[in-house]
Amino acid sequence: MTRIPAVLAGPRRAGLCKVLAAILVQAAAAAAGAFATRALFGALHMADSLPLTAALILAGSGFGIAMARVLAQLAGERVGQSYALAIRCALWDHGTRASASSVAARRQGYTSLRFVGDMTAFRNWAGRGLPRLMSAMVLIPATLAVLGALHMPFLIAVAPIYGLALAIILIGGLTMPAKQRQLRAKRASLAADMAERMPVAPHLGALGRRRTEHRNLFRKSEKMIRSALSATRLRASLRAVCDAAAGRAALAVILSGAHSGAQTATIAAGLAALGLALAPMRQIAGVWTMWSAFRVAHAKVQSLLDRPSDRASGPGRTLPSNALSVTMRGVSSGPVQGLELEVPAGAVLRLTGQNGAGKSHLLA
Repeated sequence: MTRIPAVLAGPRRAGLCKVLAAILVQAAAAAAGAFATRALFGALHMADSLPLTAALILAGSGFGIAMARVLAQLAGERVGQSYALAIRCALWDHGTRASASSVAARRQGYTSLRFVGDMTAFRNWAGRGLPRLMSAMVLIPATLAVLGALHMPFLIAVAPIYGLALAIILIGGLTMPAKQRQLRAKRASLAADMAERMPVAPHLGALGRRRTEHRNLFRKSEKMIRSALSATRLRASLRAVCDAAAGRAALAVILSGAHSGAQTATIAAGLAALGLALAPMRQIAGVWTMWSAFRVAHAKVQSLLDRPSDRASGPGRTLPSNALSVTMRGVSSGPVQGLELEVPAGAVLRLTGQNGAGKSHLLA
């Protein structure tokens, strides 16, 4: 039995470490920007000249965050592409060790989806889902830490809001795998049908099945659309929870700052710090979707890899106990006439000849 390659195997572990390093740079730059904002607003409030150091730090923090996000996305994309390639290789290797009869017994539409739709799910989870989850796990606590360092009442006011929002997202996201499984099953069925029927569409039309096939296409499409709308509704609702929490957190910073007598500069810095967690909070709903799609694709591909291979591959392979030799004496069929052939078990034979010599006829 072949196992699906692990996400953290090989160079992908180093790639995710690069993603984590870029996220830490974002957190440090955002924290520096928040404290620089407080210094600048404090100078404005006191009608003093703006401190050059704080201005440079604020400008540099924005540049650092931008560059770190680009580097994190590039490193994540490389991880995702590497993971998809590893799974493609595993599927191909498994296919080369299977018999032609076992491959022919599978629906070709579904087999092709293993190399298309499922690869997208694997690539998205490794290249985007995991980095976004890491970003949330780092940047949300970093935001709370910066708020506490600026003014402890900020932390006390904002922490329950973030905690409640994350709890709602967690509970709501638990239903996402089932919705994603239904959606992907209906989408795969429709895609497999179209992949198999389009090459023979003229023949189906000639047989008078145009209306029948059209009704089947419409019925399956309607089911797929309903599943897609249900999944989109849940994902949008979870994202709306994040947006509502962001607005409530901003109000909490202002109210807690006013109630505790915090300076305007400190309140402005707290509002700036909240921006650090806004993107990770909104992306968590998307992480749930990618994780759900990954689980469904993982089960499908693992089911395919769990099918026993019929023979070993590679030089020096051990022949199975049922290996046969092939002997032909005076065989005549189609373009092949008077064939004399003997191929021992495990031997490799090369067939050469001009077009129409009968090579394909012989193999068939």
